[in-house]
Amino acid sequence: MRWKMGAFIKEFPKFDSALRKIKTGLHRRRLGALGADTFIDIDTVIKVPEKIFIGSECFLAEKVILEARTEKDRGIVLGDRVVIRENTILTATRGTIVLDDNAWVGPNCLFYGNGGLVIGKKVLIAGHTVIATINHNFDRLDVPIYDQGTTFEPVTICDGAWVGLNTSIMPGVTIGEGAVVGAGSVVTKNIPPYCIAVGNPARVVKKREGKTERPSLRVMEE
Repeated sequence: MRWKMGAFIKEFPKFDSALRKIKTGLHRRRLGALGADTFIDIDTVIKVPEKIFIGSECFLAEKVILEARTEKDRGIVLGDRVVIRENTILTATRGTIVLDDNAWVGPNCLFYGNGGLVIGKKVLIAGHTVIATINHNFDRLDVPIYDQGTTFEPVTICDGAWVGLNTSIMPGVTIGEGAVVGAGSVVTKNIPPYCIAVGNPARVVKKREGKTERPSLRVMEE
């Protein structure tokens, strides 16, 4: 029924626009904060809104889920101009998820914030990426893994990094500034800044050489 209603609404732009304004007004009342000119699709699901803070000019696409079931005051914090594409889920149970300004997240991603997750400025994360900050204990053989509890470790993805399609990032990992993670990789260890890592487990294969723009002759003369 929900899908049929959404499809009906989008067939009638004026009704869609009016409903969107109403829903944006409701979000503004319920959320911890909501910046100007942010687009939240009518099919976006927001749970525990008072612990979710969204900046200006963000874009949350269809069927994005933001869930902030944490004991902390802030469960999910989005900076300005953050883009989250369709069907992506951010779930902050126990910890906090932070996406800094201009972070871009592709469709069908799943981010667990249990141990704390920080995604820096202008980070690109391609679709179908999973970020885990929680792990099951399995040391004992006489106790089912189900009953052994869990451990939590934070994940940090530093400014300007790029994570390729269908990547898995394990708890406790830091991906350095400007690093590149190849598609399909499983990241189990830290990746240094400006390095390229690929594979399962991901290994550094080279360092980005980079190019810097040389000043023009005119600028040098001045």
